[in-house]
Amino acid sequence: MKCIYCLEEKESPCFKGREHILPESFGRFKNNFTLHERVCDKCNHIFGITFETILGRDTIEGGTL
Repeated sequence: MKCIYCLEEKESPCFKGREHILPESFGRFKNNFTLHERVCDKCNHIFGITFETILGRDTIEGGTL
């Protein structure tokens, strides 16, 4: 499978996590859209600790929720 972010071909065990379309830092929503087996665990982790943290803390949307 190919990760949609790093574009690397990886084996299926590298795709255990779920990529949330709407970051969980904005809240936990019933039936939140997620991407299954499209984002490798490494990219999902990197985005989770960098980009999603910034969205959740340093934006108007994240700061007001």
